[in-house]
Amino acid sequence: MGRAQTGAGDTTAAYESFRKALNLAPNSAEARYALGDNRQKNGDFKAANSLFVETLAIDPSHVHAYRFLASNKSMEVGDQHFEQMLDLLQNGRLTAEKRSRLHFAASAVFEQAGDIDNAFAHLTAGNDLKDVIFDPASCASYFGSLIETFDAEFFKRTQNWGSQDRRPLFILGMMRSGTTLVEQILASHSEVFGAGELEAFNAIVDGLGERLASKKGYPDCVSALDQQSIRDMASDHLDFLVSLAGDRKFVSDKMPTNFLHIGMILTLFPNARIIHCRRDPRDTCFSIFSLDFGGNHPYAYNQTNLGYFYRQYERLMDHWHRVAPGSILDVQYEDLVADQETHTRRMLEFCGLDWDENCLDFHKTDRTVQTWSYNQVRKPIYKSSVARWRKFENHLAPLLAELDISE
Repeated sequence: MGRAQTGAGDTTAAYESFRKALNLAPNSAEARYALGDNRQKNGDFKAANSLFVETLAIDPSHVHAYRFLASNKSMEVGDQHFEQMLDLLQNGRLTAEKRSRLHFAASAVFEQAGDIDNAFAHLTAGNDLKDVIFDPASCASYFGSLIETFDAEFFKRTQNWGSQDRRPLFILGMMRSGTTLVEQILASHSEVFGAGELEAFNAIVDGLGERLASKKGYPDCVSALDQQSIRDMASDHLDFLVSLAGDRKFVSDKMPTNFLHIGMILTLFPNARIIHCRRDPRDTCFSIFSLDFGGNHPYAYNQTNLGYFYRQYERLMDHWHRVAPGSILDVQYEDLVADQETHTRRMLEFCGLDWDENCLDFHKTDRTVQTWSYNQVRKPIYKSSVARWRKFENHLAPLLAELDISE
């Protein structure tokens, strides 16, 4: 029940469920871990880390507890849990998936200690254990089909078909580009509800062919769209947003990969505000490489593939800017952390919102954060993530060659 409530975004109810589970089974490592994860998502890291330590006392092979202790910087090279983790990695009978997660955890601890060579060795080992296949040609073809489908002529033909409602606010970009930070800042405004990463547009795209009774896949089936189907989809989505946020002026969706769906977003909501988060490509790609990403990201575990995917993403974003001028605001992560107020004012102006001082104190906003940035947005703006890639520069030749960035 607690996990279902977490998935639905109700971490308060989930907290009570996890507590009941732990009361019923006080020696359950899984119940203790689940409660710790809940506390972590809500910013209580002290309680979370204590629960993770208790989890390991019950089950010394609990991979997820090690992973979060490492990412929360509550494990150091040479301490009991670190040595216990390395021994498990060396001698435990673990699946490839669990070994991969422990390698990522070990890398985080070594990086914190300044041991870059060992940190990168574990990163490489963790990524190499991922059982995925990335096809560059298929990737380029898909991006190309989006560009061909949603061209200037398409938007001219459908410009008055969608809803004129301005509530949908999209915060998107590559993963690790600052989307969570931007949403936390904007969700601190009294008129913005931060909904987190919604699967809504993934579902719209995945079900579009069936909805239109088309045998073509997406985006080819877009040719079967008509005004009524667009209005129906927009109305359904607005009902969903209202169920989350009531009468708030804006509801933000920070699913990063919605950059793939800007064509459908602007078809349904031509007045939607879209904030595109950018970050130095080297930091963006290395940050992806250094985290244990799940889900459908087969490009994420190989330096060359990461660089290739990034260039396709830039190609697509250039297209969206050309065909939808004025609908997308680029926000550079490095600029935002250097001068938060100026760029916060710029984002609020883009959305048509008045100034709200709470946006500067975003780290005090009490809301659940379920992404890998859960700990960063609980602190004031800091700059230690800028140019992090340079520490690992000697190990990043394949990525840097693919990105081909001139200093």
